[in-house]
Amino acid sequence: MVASTDPQVNGRREEIEKSRREYEKSVVQQYDTDTKRKFYSAVMGDGTDNIHFGKWEGVDVEKEGAYGEASARMTDWMWKRAMSISQKKAGGGKVQYIDLGSGTGAAARLICKDFPDVSCTCLNLCENQNAENMAANTKEGVDERVEVCKGSYMELPSEWDSRFDGCFSQDAFVHAFSKYSAFTEALRVTKDGGWLVFSDLMKGEASGVSEEELESFGQTNMVADWLTPTEVCKTLTEAGWSEVCFEDLTLDIKCSFQLMLKKVNRLLSDPQACKGIDLDLLETYRNNLAKRVGQVDRGVFKWGCISARKPYNTDEGKKRADLATAHNITRKFGMDELVWNHMSSRLQDGGFLITPGGLLFDEITPHDLHKSSTNITADIIHAAVYDARPDVNVVIHLHTPASVAVSCLDEGFVPLAQEAAPFYNKVAVHEWEGLSDDLDEKPRLMEAVKGDSRVLLMRHHGFCTLAKTVAEAWVLAYYFDKSCRTQLEVMKASGGKLRRPPASVMEKASQQIYLPEFAPGVCEWEALKRLAARGQKELCR
Repeated sequence: MVASTDPQVNGRREEIEKSRREYEKSVVQQYDTDTKRKFYSAVMGDGTDNIHFGKWEGVDVEKEGAYGEASARMTDWMWKRAMSISQKKAGGGKVQYIDLGSGTGAAARLICKDFPDVSCTCLNLCENQNAENMAANTKEGVDERVEVCKGSYMELPSEWDSRFDGCFSQDAFVHAFSKYSAFTEALRVTKDGGWLVFSDLMKGEASGVSEEELESFGQTNMVADWLTPTEVCKTLTEAGWSEVCFEDLTLDIKCSFQLMLKKVNRLLSDPQACKGIDLDLLETYRNNLAKRVGQVDRGVFKWGCISARKPYNTDEGKKRADLATAHNITRKFGMDELVWNHMSSRLQDGGFLITPGGLLFDEITPHDLHKSSTNITADIIHAAVYDARPDVNVVIHLHTPASVAVSCLDEGFVPLAQEAAPFYNKVAVHEWEGLSDDLDEKPRLMEAVKGDSRVLLMRHHGFCTLAKTVAEAWVLAYYFDKSCRTQLEVMKASGGKLRRPPASVMEKASQQIYLPEFAPGVCEWEALKRLAARGQKELCR
C-alpha cells in the first residue's frame, strides 16, 4: 500500500499513534511499577509467577496454591486448543509461536518445559516484567527456547512476517488500543494455516446493563476498545482470520474473583502479610472485586477463550482440500492400509504437504496434512520423486493387495484392457530393498522414475502414481489398482496365459485417454468430491 501524501491524513495518523503510545504508557504503569508488581504477585500469584485468571474444573478452591494451579490449568487448556488447530503438533516437529502480551512469561515457561520441541517469542511492553521473565527462563533452563522482546503487539517488526506457527495471548488483548489493528498484526506474523488462541475479558451482552456501567468498567481496567464477544469475533473475521470460535468461560472468572477477594480480605486482616503492599490499593481492589462477583451474574462482562485460523493461500488451500478428499475416498473404496501409506502434493513455495500418519484416511481433514512427515519412509519416497521429476506435483503411494501381488510377479504389470491404457509404457519399476528407511535408497528411486512414467511399481511393496494434480493422481491410482485386479483375474481364469492387446491399439488408446475432455480426473473428480462430502455429513450427524 502506498503511503498517503495528504497532510490531513498523515496528521491524523500521527495523532492516533501518539494517543496509542500514551495509552500504552498507562498500561505499563498499571502492571510494571514495584507497587503493582508486589500487589499482583500477592493477590494472584499464589506462590507462582502465573497471574492469569484460572480454569477451575477439578481444582480444590480451599487448597493452598489453588489459584496458581487454576492459572496453570488455563494455560494448559489453551495450549491443547491451539494444538487441536495446529498443522504442526507439539511432539510432531518444531513449533515456534509468539506470546502477545506475555507478562512475566509464566505461560511460555510452562509450555516450553513440557514440550522440548516448542520455542516461544515473548512480546511485552513492561521492562521489569521482561527482566523477571528472562531471569526465570535461565533458572528454569528454557532460556534458549524462550526469547523475550520488548514491544507492542500493535506494531510488530516487519521482519516477523509469516514467521510463527501461531499466536498465543492470555488476558492481554483486553488492553489493545485497537482490537482490529492488534488482530491484523497477529495475522501478518502468522504462517498460512497458523492459529490464534487467546483468553480475554470482554464487554457483556446482557440486557438491562447500562452503557455507563459498561464504560465505567472498561475505564477502570484500562480498556480502550471495549467489545462484546460477538463484536470481537466479527472484528477477527474482518481482520482476515477464519474459523473464529468463542468459548464462554465466565463462570470460571467468577471463581477467580471470589478467591481473589478472599485473599485480599486475608491480607488486609494481617498487617504482616501485606507488608510492602499499598493498603489503599488493596482496599480499592476489595471494593471492586465485591462488585465484580455480582457483575458476573448480571452480565456486565464476559470472559472466555477465542480461537481462529489464518487462511491458507489459494494454492495450498486447494491442495489441502483435494488431498483430504483423496484420503477419504481411498478408504471408501477399500484401497487404504490402516494408518499407513502416504499421499503428497508439492507446494508453490517449496516443500510438500503429506499424510500426517496415525489417522485413518477418512479421519483426515485439510488441516491435518503436514508440511513434513514423521515417517522417514514417506519422506524418502516422495522427496525422491519430486527431486527427480519437476513435472510431478502429486504422489500417491498405496499398498493395495492386487498391486502388491502384481509387484511380486516375474513379468510384473501387464496392461490388458482399456482401463490400463494410461499405463502403457508408463510404468517404472524399483526393486525392493527392504523398508525404505535409508537415505542411501533415494538416488535409486530417483533413477527409477526418470522419464515420463505415470506409475512406479515397487517390487514386493506397492505402487506410486505420479501426476500434476491430486485428481489425476487419485484416478490413476484407482485404475491402476483395477488393472492389477483384472490381470490377476485373467491369470486365474486362464492358468496364467495372457492375451495381450495389439501394441498399436494400446498405443493409440494411451494417447486418446489423455485428450483434454477425457484425461484422468477431469470427468470423475467433482463426483468423487461429492461422495467424500456425503461421508463428512454422515460423520457430523
